[in-house]
Amino acid sequence: MWSLETWLWIALAVWAVIATLMLMYFRARTRRERVHQNHLQALIDSIPDLTWIKDRDSRFLLVNQQFARAFKLPPENLIGKTDLDISPRDQALDYLQDDRKVIESGESRVVEERITGENGAEAWAETTKVPVRSARGDIIGTAGTARDITERKRAEAYIKHLAHHDYLTSLPNRMCLEQRCQEYLKGQADARAGLIFIDLDNFKYINDTLGHRAGDKMLRLLASRLSRLVADHGWAGRFGGDEFVLFLTDLASAEALEAWIDTTLATLAKPVTLGSLSYEVTASVGYSYYPDDGDDYEDLLRSADLAMYQAKHRGRNRSYRFEPALGEQSLFRMSIRKEIKQALEQDDFFIEYQPKIDCHTESLVGLEALVRWQHPSRGRIPPDEFIFLAEQTGQIIDLGDWVLDSVIRQLAHWSSKPLDPVTVSVNLSAIQLHQTGFADRLETLLNHHKVPPERLELELTESILMGQEEAVTQTLNRLRALGIVISIDDFGTGYSSLSYLCRFPIDVLKIDRSFVDRVDQRRDQQQVVRAIVQLARSLELDIVAEGVERAEEVHFFRDLGVSRMQGYYFAHPMTMDALERQFDPMQRRV
Repeated sequence: MWSLETWLWIALAVWAVIATLMLMYFRARTRRERVHQNHLQALIDSIPDLTWIKDRDSRFLLVNQQFARAFKLPPENLIGKTDLDISPRDQALDYLQDDRKVIESGESRVVEERITGENGAEAWAETTKVPVRSARGDIIGTAGTARDITERKRAEAYIKHLAHHDYLTSLPNRMCLEQRCQEYLKGQADARAGLIFIDLDNFKYINDTLGHRAGDKMLRLLASRLSRLVADHGWAGRFGGDEFVLFLTDLASAEALEAWIDTTLATLAKPVTLGSLSYEVTASVGYSYYPDDGDDYEDLLRSADLAMYQAKHRGRNRSYRFEPALGEQSLFRMSIRKEIKQALEQDDFFIEYQPKIDCHTESLVGLEALVRWQHPSRGRIPPDEFIFLAEQTGQIIDLGDWVLDSVIRQLAHWSSKPLDPVTVSVNLSAIQLHQTGFADRLETLLNHHKVPPERLELELTESILMGQEEAVTQTLNRLRALGIVISIDDFGTGYSSLSYLCRFPIDVLKIDRSFVDRVDQRRDQQQVVRAIVQLARSLELDIVAEGVERAEEVHFFRDLGVSRMQGYYFAHPMTMDALERQFDPMQRRV
């Protein structure tokens, strides 16, 4: 039998072996855990998003290098800390609340968060948080990732801005302006507001002469002016092209809107510098007042739009307030548009001719062809009501072609009559002149009817010459080469730029009726007329005074040496039959 001492040594040896085996086991386990930990750290460090693991108390157990760099701390310095230790308090409390929601619900959570850095710069992150469970399924913490979506949010914000703002001027677009105005009107029980519709006059001239880049610059400058003008009183929006809309809130009365109209026109009238040149801007403005002129935004816009067209129709560079009669006129114009085509097909249009007279011999020296419309149910419709609409809708092309064809046919008819070889003038619109191949078609028409080109005179307004000058010059030179006479109608009422008289092939200058009316009684007007006559003579242009209605006006122009006149004093516009009956077949005397 072993002694007690022997047994003690045996027991001690056994315990030593067991202790050694246990130590080896735990060392191996620690190495495995360390390897496992290293693999886990390497895995989350490979994730480009900020990644972390927290316990149930929201203390960080593990973070990746991206997370550590974001907070400018070594990873080991973040372990055991909470968001309160590393983030601004308001943001940290939001983060902790999200952790609590994930733990309590046991469901993942995805949120977009605005993050403010130490320098005040803002960024956006898309954060995903999920619960971490034990082997038994108990929630023991959370894990999360945060992805930088700042660029995406900026792109989304830009796209949203584009959806509601004009790309060129950054003003609210139609949709945005309508939404804002409707919200204002619905939210104000006693709202008093005004809507101003602005259409720039002759803006096409800027684009055609200086290029679209200059035109865009002008639009941006004007948009900035209008935006500043109404900054604290409403909104400015770009309606499209060269059209703007101002919506004014909290107006005391309709009279207050009138004051805004004056301010708006004055703001637009300030010269705009493009390159080395300065341009004055004019606009046709229509406006409406809520609630008198409309029950909602759409009504106000429609009313102001109608008023704007009335301002443009009355000569541009002016304003006009909506009145109920304009609504009736709008319905009338809509029906007229539909009926112009029908009138062409049914020969409801006809030509009247107004004589041009030599005041010395009282003989007929020319005729002006004027289109008229005898409507089957409405009676005679004035030209100023349908010519403007035809130009707006493009129907002026068909109507203009009909007029030219009718006049040339009449000239062919007169070739065997005593009225030959009187020259007949036809008013030409800008749309017709800018048509491709216009001169060739006109030549074909003259040749077909065997009418000498010098029997036809084309009357152009000044504004027609101000667009696409190179193309206009080529067309006019082509017409002039054919022998067609070119005249300027209503001289002095358009741009009044004298330089174009030298650039374009012009034969005749017609002095507008606004300078002729009671010229014998107005000294300032007389000086203008004398200057026009002297200019025309220096350029070897023929002169015609139109709108002559009084003997005193005849004497004034005759004393100036202007012999060719046109107006009610001599003869009203008349039909072909009346014209042939009135004038002496042999002497062509009145």
